[in-house]
This record gives sequence, structure tokens and C-alpha cells, in this order.
Amino acid sequence: MMRSLCRLSTIFVLHWHASRGQDFPSLSSWSYQYQQYWGNIVGATCSSYTSQSPIDIPKQLDKVEQKNLTTLGGGEEGARLGSLAWSLLNDAVNVTLHPGPVTWEVRMTNPAAILVQLEGVDYTLQSISFKSPSEHTVQGAHNAMEVQLYHTGKDFQGAERRLLVSVSLAQREDAWNKFLDPIFNAMPQDGAGTPSIMISNPWSDLAPPDRSFVTYDGSTTAPPCEAATWVVFMQPGFIGVRQLEQFRSGISGYQPSRLAPANSTRPLGLSDLWDSRWGYNSRNTQALNYRPLSLVQMANAPPPFVPKQNFEGSTSIWPILICIMLFALLVTGCLLAVLTRIKRHKEEYGHGCCDDSDEEEDVRSFQQLQSLQQGATLLSPLPDPYMHMAPARAGFGKHNQIYLA
Repeated sequence: MMRSLCRLSTIFVLHWHASRGQDFPSLSSWSYQYQQYWGNIVGATCSSYTSQSPIDIPKQLDKVEQKNLTTLGGGEEGARLGSLAWSLLNDAVNVTLHPGPVTWEVRMTNPAAILVQLEGVDYTLQSISFKSPSEHTVQGAHNAMEVQLYHTGKDFQGAERRLLVSVSLAQREDAWNKFLDPIFNAMPQDGAGTPSIMISNPWSDLAPPDRSFVTYDGSTTAPPCEAATWVVFMQPGFIGVRQLEQFRSGISGYQPSRLAPANSTRPLGLSDLWDSRWGYNSRNTQALNYRPLSLVQMANAPPPFVPKQNFEGSTSIWPILICIMLFALLVTGCLLAVLTRIKRHKEEYGHGCCDDSDEEEDVRSFQQLQSLQQGATLLSPLPDPYMHMAPARAGFGKHNQIYLA
């Protein structure tokens, strides 16, 4: 009897220690399944009390500015949009491929081959990684994959800075991403070896034609969660069903798995093409905590990629016409009400009456109402075309209602 009690006590203590061990994961043993314990990792800064990433991009932003995409000349071949500029001097770059239990990583052989500048700070591209589903969301809606370009640089005081550029990819059955094709085909499926290949410049073949972006201060999305500045492109690209399955099945093959377990509930915003059998390597969205978000819109986007202010991707203009008609009826009703009251006042007191304070008050009230209505037409409740009020469908932040394929 005593021996059995001792055995049970030993099992209980071991189980308690094992469960407590999850509270303190290390930089080499963390997993996406136990993200709630990342704040306890020694040597990391993943606490929710700091500015963390990813985030859910809300409808209302702190700053919205329209900028034209310009071409850089004078031996600096590239382009600029607002505070962001990038080099296109190299059409292709040499990289090495690194499979792993949490993501696939592409590392630049020569980081200086791809140069980026943000707010006067120069950055070089170090690596590219992949997350599925997308880590950043727009009004809660995911996309099938998020490609993250990791850059480093030094600010004016010589301190190291990190810049992460996010490109979201929507899953589509008939799509095939030519930028990902050589990477995914050469990535070792058994996790052995680090092959070297050449890929195209991601700023040419991966970044979307419409370079509108949201920028904010956050962190890297995996431990040690270092401070970083983010540039999140708002127009999604596309990834094929087989390409996405190739990646998700590849990272799910490592045991013990460090992914979040498969979930039969499809993430918000994804289509029924999403395969729920594989795990996730995405961090949950973090609290914004009053951090400012800025949107830079590309005013001169190519015509096929100009955002469409339509409902559910329809080309119908009836919703717009109905809104215009309702506004016209409202203004007409106000005019008729004011004119009727003025007429009644004149009939009651005559044309020679000097006491017109009521009439002036009516006119002033109408002018104030009219100015408020005019202001509402100039300041749309939707601050930009990437935050649509239509129900979520496949696509990053409901983009399929905006960008028509």
C-alpha cells in the first residue's frame, strides 16, 4: 500500500513539473501551441506589456497620405513611395535555403544586394520567412500566407534597427506564384542540407503592383521578439493550393512539432480551399496599445489595380446611386421645411415686420446642417479603400471585394 502511494506521488510530482515547465519555455524550445508563455522566456522580450507584433489593422488609422510612386535615377535604380524606397539594381540574388520546424527561411548570400530605405535609414535584406495563415489581419481577416522580409540597418546614432516588410498572399486554386516556385521546389523536404540557389529580386516579383502600405512600430513575431519597424503591404498577391500545401505539410513533418495544432475552424477571411489538417506557424495578433498606424496610399497605381469601392466585388453602381439619392432627398426635405416656415412667418407677421430673428435662426440652422453634410461627403467614414464594410471573404482584410482579378 505504501509503495503504491509513493509511486502515485512520484507520478504526480513529475506531471506537475512537466506542466510547470510549459510556463518557462526557452529560446530553443518554444512552440506556437503555448504562445501564452512566451512572456516567460529568459532572454526574450515577448511580454504583452511591450509593443508586440503582429497586429490587427483597424478601420480607423491615425494618418493617411496620398503619394505617387516615383522612379529613382542617377545610378540609383529603384523606386520610392513616400518615406519608403527600395533598390532594383539587382534582378536576381544568391540565397541559401534553410528548412526548419517552425518555418522555411531564405538567407541572402550578400545582404547588401537588396537595399531599402525608410525615413532616411538604410537597411539591407537579411532573410525571408513564411507564415501561414497570415499573422497580420485587417479587421480580423487573415490571408493564406504572409511572406516576411527581414532587414537590418543602423540609425543616425549607430544603433541597430530592424525593418520587416510583409507581403500577404491569398490562396487561389488556379494561381501559381512564380517567386516562390524555385524556393519551394529546391527546399529540402527531409530537412537535410542547405542548398544554394538564385531567386529574383523580391521587390520586383513578390511585392504587389499597388505598393500602398501601413507602417507601425512593433516586434519580430517569434522569440526573442526584438523591436522592429513594420511595413505591411495592403494589396495581396496569390499562392496556389499545391504550393501552400507543400509548405504547410513540410513544416508539419518535424517531430516533435512546434506548430499550433490543427484546428477544424477555418481562420476568418479564408476560403474553403484552406486545408484544416495541418498546423499553424502564426503568432496571435497582439494589442495595439495606442500605437500610431500610418497608411501611405499609392495614388498612381496601375489602372487594373486601382482599388474598387464595390460591394462583394460587384461592378454595380447602384449602392453609390442610392446613397446620392438619399442625400439629395435629405437636402431637399430640409430646404422645403425651411421655406415653409419662412412663408408661414411672412403670412403671419407680414412683409414689413422687422422682427426676423426666427427666420434668421432657421437659415443659420439650415446652413450649419448643410455644412455638416458637406463635411461628411469630404471625410468618408472609411479612411481608405482597403478597409471595406462588406462581409469577410477570402483575401487579406476583405481585399477580394476591392481588387478584381
